[in-house]
Amino acid sequence: MLGRYFERKKELDALYRDKKVEIYDEFLKEFFNAFQNPSKDKAPTDTNDPLVKYFKEWQRKLLLWAGPEVIESYSQWMSALRTKPVNAESFFMTERLLLAIRKDLGHSNKGIQRGIFARLVMKNADLFLSMSKTNPNIALGELIAIENKIEEDILTSQK
Repeated sequence: MLGRYFERKKELDALYRDKKVEIYDEFLKEFFNAFQNPSKDKAPTDTNDPLVKYFKEWQRKLLLWAGPEVIESYSQWMSALRTKPVNAESFFMTERLLLAIRKDLGHSNKGIQRGIFARLVMKNADLFLSMSKTNPNIALGELIAIENKIEEDILTSQK
């Protein structure tokens, strides 16, 4: 009887994990697509924006399948995106959400240092990480302007 209970529990855990993988993979495809094809330097807010529509639909799935840490991280992340400009802290909230998703899928986050997400999606992650240490509220728009200035200075010095 006890063996049957643990076997059933194991089957349910596998079923939940498969469903979570499907839902999280769908989210990550849309999410990284937004980073690879940015149209604005702030989060979309127009309710007709396809990304906004996607997030609203994904929230329903999230409530059904995600663990509490993922739901909490997502809630904090969305709240920050709605109330203030996208800044370094909201970027780190994104990282916390992604790490919570990994944890919910049973992966260890041991050894993953803060800033890994920036290193995956930003062209000048080191600049972002050093600037965010001195000013955690630096807007990503400000960072882009600084990056552009640095690139312009490099091009000017090469002439």
